[in-house]
Amino acid sequence: VMMGAGAVLLRGYSGVSVGLGWEMSQIALIGAFGALIGSYLMYAIGYFGGKVAIDKTSRFTGVKWETIEKFEKKFGSGSADELTIIGLRSIPVMPSVVIALTCGVLRIKLVSYSISFFVGGIVRNFVYLIIGWQLGEAYLNGASGFENASDIVMKVIVVAAVVLIGYLYWKR
Repeated sequence: VMMGAGAVLLRGYSGVSVGLGWEMSQIALIGAFGALIGSYLMYAIGYFGGKVAIDKTSRFTGVKWETIEKFEKKFGSGSADELTIIGLRSIPVMPSVVIALTCGVLRIKLVSYSISFFVGGIVRNFVYLIIGWQLGEAYLNGASGFENASDIVMKVIVVAAVVLIGYLYWKR
């Protein structure tokens, strides 16, 4: 979405300027806020359902709730936690859903999570906006190709998940 916003909404800017910075800032802030609001569902699923999911899948994954509790104690002890979340959230290819679920499972304080996720989202959005702005027309012309590739990847993931669930059900 942010690359498309950069390609479409920032089309008229040919060089770096105060106007470009202002436009990018507004888009990045609004996008980060929207992503934060949307991430609360995944955070809540991780927070309230993480223990049950880990207990039920521990024989397949080898991860036990005691391990999560130990990690939670280490992770919840300083500003390095917030910097880690900001860093992970800033990486464009890192799925936000994974970050939100993990933070929920680790029971990261909601205020720390919110601030860190939001700040990391701003950085991430700036990266995507700059890429979209620089690619411009090339992005707009190739966007349908990206959507088709994304559809194929999603279908492969769904089929793999169904096969895995079927296999685990049959194996038990």
